[in-house]
Amino acid sequence: MPDPEKPPSSPATSEPYTIYTPPQKALIITLVAIAATFSGFAGNIYFPAIPSIVSDLNVSAELVNLTVTSYMIFQGLAPSIWGAVADVHGRRVTYICTRHDCDTAGDVEEYA
Repeated sequence: MPDPEKPPSSPATSEPYTIYTPPQKALIITLVAIAATFSGFAGNIYFPAIPSIVSDLNVSAELVNLTVTSYMIFQGLAPSIWGAVADVHGRRVTYICTRHDCDTAGDVEEYA
């Protein structure tokens, strides 16, 4: 029977298992950090180009602003959606679906 006065002994602590070497982990963290900045940069690059887009495509500024708004909404909702998918189905499935979406995004104009 355990002694109530004595705290339970903790199991031996060991290093967490990983297949990545420290340089590989640093590279992954760097790539993810760079990728995380793309969303913010896209909005900042888009806004100064709005007058050019309006004149080149012969559309109203409101319509172009609607595309910016749609982009920002999607960027806000996508992590919530993909996070839930990753929790249920795993990261591999989420990555494959994302990769498929990226690969076929250019084909959308063919069907429009």
